[in-house]
Amino acid sequence: MFILIAEDNAEVGRMLLSILPRFISDAKVVVISDALEIATTMQAIAGGDKSTWPDVVISDYHLVNGTGDFVLQLAAQLFPDARLILMSGGADPKRVQDTQTKVSPRKLIFLQKPFATAHLVEAIKG
Repeated sequence: MFILIAEDNAEVGRMLLSILPRFISDAKVVVISDALEIATTMQAIAGGDKSTWPDVVISDYHLVNGTGDFVLQLAAQLFPDARLILMSGGADPKRVQDTQTKVSPRKLIFLQKPFATAHLVEAIKG
């Protein structure tokens, strides 16, 4: 399972890189902190073989050079089968609802930080 994560907090990024492979045995986890860099990465991946596309795209709401809203909208366009997860400690409910509307008709999973690892793993696995 390929999990692509947009997270600008280095400590949270390291934690996700460390923890997710422990709970999801076949997980390949990539963390990128910059919204523009992850957009470029997703476009490059989308141009390749579908078997290399991410199964899950997770984004923090607040990022360097953009927002999770931007990242997940692009992910929804490029990877129609990917599970989309928005996580934030500070996004207000209106922003979460706006993001859901923009990625519609796909379901957006929202996790309020801090969250239990079990909740993240459950959201990833579906």
